Amino acid sequence: MFKYILFLFFPSIIFAQLNFDFKVGFDSSNPISLSPVSSLNTFTMEISQDTVVSVPNLNENLYHLKNNLVDYYLYLEPKTDLTIEFKSSEIIAVNGTNSHFIIFFNEYMDLYYPIIDSDISFSEYNNIDQFEIYLYNRINNELFNFYRQHNYYTEFSSTSKMFFEKLIKYEYLNIMSSFLVKKQIESSITDDFQIVLNDNLNLDWIEWEVFEKSFLDQKFYSLPVFQNFIFNTSLLFSIDKYETSINDVKDFQLFSIFYFQFVFEHLSSQLVFNCIYKYVEKYVSFLDSSTFEYFIMFLKNQNVDENKIITLKKMFQEGHRSELETLIKDDSNDLLSYDFYMEDLDGQQSYLTDYKGKILYVDIWASWCGPCRKQFPHTEILKKKFTKRQLKKIEFIYISIDNDSKKWKNSIDALDIKGIHFISPSNLSNGAGTYFEAFSIPRYILIDKTGNILNKNAKRPSDQTLFDDLLELIN
Repeated sequence: MFKYILFLFFPSIIFAQLNFDFKVGFDSSNPISLSPVSSLNTFTMEISQDTVVSVPNLNENLYHLKNNLVDYYLYLEPKTDLTIEFKSSEIIAVNGTNSHFIIFFNEYMDLYYPIIDSDISFSEYNNIDQFEIYLYNRINNELFNFYRQHNYYTEFSSTSKMFFEKLIKYEYLNIMSSFLVKKQIESSITDDFQIVLNDNLNLDWIEWEVFEKSFLDQKFYSLPVFQNFIFNTSLLFSIDKYETSINDVKDFQLFSIFYFQFVFEHLSSQLVFNCIYKYVEKYVSFLDSSTFEYFIMFLKNQNVDENKIITLKKMFQEGHRSELETLIKDDSNDLLSYDFYMEDLDGQQSYLTDYKGKILYVDIWASWCGPCRKQFPHTEILKKKFTKRQLKKIEFIYISIDNDSKKWKNSIDALDIKGIHFISPSNLSNGAGTYFEAFSIPRYILIDKTGNILNKNAKRPSDQTLFDDLLELIN
């Protein structure tokens, strides 16, 4: 019986220690949400009445209380005996464990976070040494004086002090790494894409051993400032170790693969995906599809969660969609009007806007074009890969630029080209060839279901990766 009771009771003790518990007194008609500061965890709780809150311990201490009037931070620890009272949607009292530190921390967030205006300060300093002196003085003379001279300082627990001092250390390291990335990488990319850093990259402000030691601070893994520091610093170290200059976008693909391998080799598995995510987010417009596919295959081989991989794919797709729309869109015309002439097999004028709501894969071809003919069988193979349900969401449209309507129709019959057919003669000033800038054929155009042109020079049907691209758009 004793063993049986122990079996029931012992797990409850363990799981109780996993939660942060505190009391809430609530006198307001405006609910407030509680969530981790972390970008890694999606836990959210709504508080709208007096209650005892039990927050799952997600290996982080910092939580956020927020509504349209309240923006407040909680530092929580196990065995917390804390009471928070709300009135008229405003926090009026915090009492109990770590309450003094919580009050201090919110004053810090109001007064000193961020401790500098990054954009203004970055623009004022060209030299890393000068910037480091400025930043050190700002933190040491202002922030730490505020911290150590605070009325409640003597009431802070040792764990609270350790947390805050490490947080400020990572604030400092993050700002330093951000400064170098901004000055020496992004400034090069925005000009003519020449990144030559091997000779002049200054990493004297941090040692590799210090960087490695930071991997032990798992309680900080979820905080944005720590994630940014790890990403920026790993990027700088990888460039410092890279033996080839990066002079164009092609060189950047090779470096991207090197960086990817670098973080897998040196970073803990919990930090790797964060770095890859931020890398793709920041440089998505410079990554080509083959480099990105290398990333994805590597992540799959490492058994990274499929949902994370889907998130990366969506980011890559959206990043290239925005880039292509910017390059293609002519502000003087309505993008969705497709201002060119074409007619169907019955000689009736037709418009691509009639197919809005579906993915369009447009084939620009001609009866006299040998390479065009070679692609038609591949299109039929491609279509067979889709299910009937998926095919309802995509249309394969053929636009011939033949000047002879009879030759066009004869070729469709002779080659047995299945699909939706139009002709837009090349001798017309407003033909499809001119509109899509198809100065050579075959040419393939990819249009999304909203009518936006995603790519004026899309992959050919014979490209095995086209199916995956179309499937992502369908889904």
